[in-house]
Amino acid sequence: MKSYQKISPSTKFILDKDLYYKVDHNPPISLQDFDELTLEEKQNILFGHNTVYEMFCESGLNKNTILFANEGSGGYHADDLSTLYLNLFFVKESENYRNKIIIDGNYLHKFTSKLVNFNVIMNKIRPDRLLTSCWLYNNQRDYNFTYTQSWNSEEVESQLYELLQIGGLTDYKNSAGLHLKTMPKNWIGQTYDGNNAINFKNIASKTFYPSAVSVVVEPVFWENACHITEKYLNALYGLTIPIVSGYKCYECLSKMGFDIFDDIVDTSYQYIENPVFRTWEMMERNKDLLNHGLELINDNTIQDRIIKNLEWARKPKEMFETAFMGLNGKKEKEFFVQNYADIKEILLIEEPKTMAVIDLDKMYSLLKNQP
Repeated sequence: MKSYQKISPSTKFILDKDLYYKVDHNPPISLQDFDELTLEEKQNILFGHNTVYEMFCESGLNKNTILFANEGSGGYHADDLSTLYLNLFFVKESENYRNKIIIDGNYLHKFTSKLVNFNVIMNKIRPDRLLTSCWLYNNQRDYNFTYTQSWNSEEVESQLYELLQIGGLTDYKNSAGLHLKTMPKNWIGQTYDGNNAINFKNIASKTFYPSAVSVVVEPVFWENACHITEKYLNALYGLTIPIVSGYKCYECLSKMGFDIFDDIVDTSYQYIENPVFRTWEMMERNKDLLNHGLELINDNTIQDRIIKNLEWARKPKEMFETAFMGLNGKKEKEFFVQNYADIKEILLIEEPKTMAVIDLDKMYSLLKNQP
């Protein structure tokens, strides 16, 4: 088997290996590292910033390397660094939710029991969550929603103000007149279990089931990519219409086989490369939906589409195959065929349970026999 390095959010250096297996999202960026730079310099560096690509540059190794990754992503290759997307993180969570959560089929009761237009779940402090919470604070009088948030506004006001300036939403004088605050802390007061499906079943479902729309704030922010996680599954299992953060996130979800409701959701913000503005516009461009979610979800056709999305999420094997073919280009598929034996052996070591769910050999046979 060829040598490989596993790249995770805690990775600091790229080693000289034959293959690179990326798990979870990229190592995070700290704004403190850029304190000495001007606003314009911060914008030039941070917009589209890819920490994995940066580490390859610093290593002096070949930046044209193809990673193979287990996260669900947009399949958009940052700079010269290409990625074969296997989507195993989402597949693993889909199988987990399918095994842990029983669907009783009583959808009508859940739809008629909805009480608020939308929800937002905000756990760890991340830039897009600060911005989303700030938007909520500035617009809360106009909306009927529920949210959870793990921090007090006073803890993050300095970081929030810097983000708003970097994104061009205001300046050092706050000429835009924004309230430079987030919503108050509103945490659920319970310790999360290590299993996301159990967390949904026992805790988060109490927020999702009463909601018509879910604002899904995913972890990827600065880089021009998206990362689809269990947060999207929560929106599906909660029988809601999802509004999702991330660059080209809806293109990704569509290629994974999901209905993205682009006749209802304004998805145009997904193409904005300024991540601060993109996050703000996610809310701004969907004000009407956020204000009329309960009305929309009473439509039987909308309900049927929501149910079909949930049913698709409970078919991880088929979803893996659809996502694999949709998210990867010719170059990445050729890489998969050429390195299949090593990729399979690495995955049997790193992801044995998920490998039991999917049929990787089927994908290899299909691609190997293509002209």
